[in-house]
Amino acid sequence: MAALRRAAQRYLDELDSQSLTRQIDNALELLGHRLDESDEAQAAAVAVGHRVLDSMDDSW
Repeated sequence: MAALRRAAQRYLDELDSQSLTRQIDNALELLGHRLDESDEAQAAAVAVGHRVLDSMDDSW
């Protein structure tokens, strides 16, 4: 049973990872539509990435 629980947890972790990647991609795409490819846009993209990472717990 322990192996099954570990496999299920690994699967859920993978789904979370994919969801986070999708959220970051969507945020960057939204920023790309709102801002041109300037330094301001790049700084905003980095800030969004930092906010997403800061909002996550360290359990993964």
